[in-house]
Amino acid sequence: DWVVVNTNGRGFYRTRYDSGLLQSLSGVMQTSLTELERFGIVSDTWASVRAGMSPLTDFVELCASMKDENDPDVWAAMLAPIGYTTRIADDESARTIEAYAASLANPALHRVGCLQQKC
Repeated sequence: DWVVVNTNGRGFYRTRYDSGLLQSLSGVMQTSLTELERFGIVSDTWASVRAGMSPLTDFVELCASMKDENDPDVWAAMLAPIGYTTRIADDESARTIEAYAASLANPALHRVGCLQQKC
């Protein structure tokens, strides 16, 4: 059903998962993978998108599947590329991307109390 190539994130290489395997992984990310493995998959997927080897939709769908993520490093790996895309997008697209990032991050920020107070 699914496999993680860089178990425990110990390898110094990039892994490109095809869309089908990435979709299978997204269903077990929170329950079966360590924080480091999740971080690696997000980071590797973004690197693959930047290299033109994977569609941007792979990254967007992966991030959407991780709305319950609690690890701040994994969140950083998800949100930094989203921030990058707002810098290269036109104004209207940037606003759409920012709204997507807010819809993705707001539930997690709410869980840790950041929406009630300044974090």
